[in-house]
Amino acid sequence: MRGLITTLFVGLFLATAALPSPANAQTTCFDRAKFAKELEIQHAESPVSMGLSNTGVMVEIFASNKGTFTILLTQPGGTIYFIADGNNWENSPKQVVGLGS
Repeated sequence: MRGLITTLFVGLFLATAALPSPANAQTTCFDRAKFAKELEIQHAESPVSMGLSNTGVMVEIFASNKGTFTILLTQPGGTIYFIADGNNWENSPKQVVGLGS
């Protein structure tokens, strides 16, 4: 019986540890329009690149002329998730497919 209680306790602990805490949930999902406006105001970042996954999730990169950048995932309903930010962003030169270098 004691082993069963211990197993249940450990299982419950592991299950709750895997869930995001309310504090983390509040800092990782945002309203896209508000967050994009804040990126523009606070860091002079604007969208420079985007792509759409097969599941409808949009990956967006915001960057500034100073080299700061932010990467976001946007769900189809409009909720975004902060993925990463950093410095030293550089746009790659555009290449035409099929032309030799």
